[in-house]
Amino acid sequence: MNRGRPRAVVKTFGEVIREYREEMKMTQAQLAEKIDISAGYLAKIELDYTLPSSDELIGKLAEALGLDVATMLKEVHKQRVYRGRSVVSMKNIISILQLLPSIMDESTIDRTIKRVDRRIGEFDENKKMLAENVARFLTGDLQLNQKPDNGLRPLSHYIADWGTEIEEW
Repeated sequence: MNRGRPRAVVKTFGEVIREYREEMKMTQAQLAEKIDISAGYLAKIELDYTLPSSDELIGKLAEALGLDVATMLKEVHKQRVYRGRSVVSMKNIISILQLLPSIMDESTIDRTIKRVDRRIGEFDENKKMLAENVARFLTGDLQLNQKPDNGLRPLSHYIADWGTEIEEW
């Protein structure tokens, strides 16, 4: 039974594997045994801690779950390329964040981080759409005080002092 393209347009490889495994009423141990890997390694794949180590393993997973092998190979390749880029990018971001204590006092950093975290919870907006807005801000396509076209509040509401503009939103 080949179900064609996985429905993982916005899902990670691990999420797709877990979803189809559960749909087939298989445990991790059962699928792992079927494709000759450890259940622990399969768990790491499903939790997106790692991607399958070989095209052969991707093929075994796809076949065991009735998925299109070629599509799964393409998806894993895309995620490998993305992960490679994001690891490099994260090193730069982390180094910038590590410099903040030399520019701002610790209480200001702590207060700002807590404010942003609290507001994310209070506003309860779609996290994926919020991430898209942050990405648009980082690429210069959205200003900090600009109302995004997806209906979420401006990013400034997450960091600014509480005021009437935020209150009235």
